[in-house]
Amino acid sequence: MKSPGEIEAQAGEAVNRFLQKAVGRGASTVSATLGAHALYVHLQDVLTIGERSLACRSSPQPGRGQSMVREARDHLVRESREELTAALAGIVGSTPSAMLHDVDPASGDELIAFLFVARVARKGRSAADG
Repeated sequence: MKSPGEIEAQAGEAVNRFLQKAVGRGASTVSATLGAHALYVHLQDVLTIGERSLACRSSPQPGRGQSMVREARDHLVRESREELTAALAGIVGSTPSAMLHDVDPASGDELIAFLFVARVARKGRSAADG
């Protein structure tokens, strides 16, 4: 059985590899936190040069560039939900029941949360311990 630290490290690596493949750039820093019913993956410095440029540009509609970056990222992640949840299921040992995503174009931080119906193994406890 994997330790919580091993699960967190492997999950963070898997999500970052996905971003590298889907967007062309991974995060500079990745941290994952395993909770009783969720896995949170926080990625820092994720924006491509084009996304940063778009997010910073002023336009007649303030914030439109940031909104476009957020929408594009969200679309990419949601379209790849099956791929991401399958990768996480192999790491955690349970298939996520939901996936939540957001990116902050101003800071370049991205968060993906994977929710699980059953308690996931953490702190030396197994999923069966309820």
